Amino acid sequence: MTDTVRLDPEPVEAPRTAYFDRLRVVAIVGVVVLHVAAQQWYVEVPGDASWQILNAYDSAVRFCVPVFFMISGALFLDPARPVTYSSLLRRSAPRVLVAFLVWSAFYALMNTFVFGEFRGGRELIEQVLIGNYHLWFLWALLWLYVATPILRAITATRSIAIVFVSLAAIGSTVVPLLDRLPVIGPIVAEIIGRARIDLVLGYTLFFVLGHLLHNGLFAEMHGWVIASAGFVAVVITAAGTAWLTARHGAADSTLYEYLTPNVLVASVAVFLLVKRFSERPGARGPRRMTMIIGAASFGIYLVHPFFLSVLASMGITTDVLPVVIGVPLLTAVVLILSLLVATVLHRIPKIGRYLA
Repeated sequence: MTDTVRLDPEPVEAPRTAYFDRLRVVAIVGVVVLHVAAQQWYVEVPGDASWQILNAYDSAVRFCVPVFFMISGALFLDPARPVTYSSLLRRSAPRVLVAFLVWSAFYALMNTFVFGEFRGGRELIEQVLIGNYHLWFLWALLWLYVATPILRAITATRSIAIVFVSLAAIGSTVVPLLDRLPVIGPIVAEIIGRARIDLVLGYTLFFVLGHLLHNGLFAEMHGWVIASAGFVAVVITAAGTAWLTARHGAADSTLYEYLTPNVLVASVAVFLLVKRFSERPGARGPRRMTMIIGAASFGIYLVHPFFLSVLASMGITTDVLPVVIGVPLLTAVVLILSLLVATVLHRIPKIGRYLA
C-alpha cells in the first residue's frame, strides 16, 4: 500500500485496484463541482435560467460522496484483507481524526479572523468541534471504521449482506420521504419514530453496498440498463428539485440528500459503469495523472473549500461568466490549486500523510 491518505484510507497491505483510482477521480471532481455550483444555488433566483443550470450541475454529481463510502466499504470489508480493531485504531482512525482536528481548526480560525465571523471564544470552539461544512464526512468515516468489524461479520454471508442492504435502502432512502406524503405523512412518521429502525439506517448502506458491488452484485445487468437508470435518476433529481422549489417558493434540496432513492441509483450506476469500463477486455490501467489525482483525493477534499472562499472573497464565482461555462472553469481552477497544495502538504516529512 502507498503512504498516501485517501478519502478511503486503505487497509493494511491493500493491493491497488485499477478502477478505484478512476472512481476517486470521478468522485473528487464531483465534490468540487457540487460545492462550486452550491455557492450560488441559494443566491440565484430559484427557477430562473442560471439557477436551473446550477441545479443540473448539482444534480449530476450527487453520487460523489456515496461513491467514496462505497470504495471504503469495498476495501475494508474485503475478507482477504486483514482489518482488526487494532489496525483501525492505530492506523486508519488516527489519520482521519488528526486531519479533522487540524483542518477544522484551520477553517474555524480562517472564518473567524480572516472573514470576520468572530462572535466569541465559545463559538470558535464549537466550530472546531463541529467542523467546516465539508468535514462531516470524516466524522461519518470514523463511525464506519468503528463499525467495520461488525459489518465484516454481516458481509461474511452474501445473502445476509444483501438483506442488510435491502433493509437499509428502504429504511434510509424511502422511509424518510414518506412523512412528506399528504394526510398520512405525519402518521407514517410517528409509526417509524416508534419502531426505531436505526440498525439499518445511515451511510452503512453505501459502505456495505460497495462491498457487494465490488464482488459482483448486478454483474449480469446490461450496461445500457445501468446507464439508463443512472440518467433517469439524475433527471428525477433535477426535475424534482425544480418542481419542489417552484411549489414551495424557495430552494428545496430534499432530493439532493445522499440518502434518497434517486441519489442511491445514480451512485450505483456510476460505480458499476466505471468498474466495467476498467475491467473490459483489453482495458489499460489508469493513466499517471488519474493515479496522482486519485491518490491526492483526500487532500483535495480537505483543501478545496479554502480556495472557493478566497476566490469568492475576490468576487470570483460562477457569475463571472455565463454559469454553464463558469461552473466547469471554476471547478478546474480550484481542482488544480487544491491538487498542488495537497501534493506539497503530503510531502512534509512525518506529518504530511495526516494533512493531505
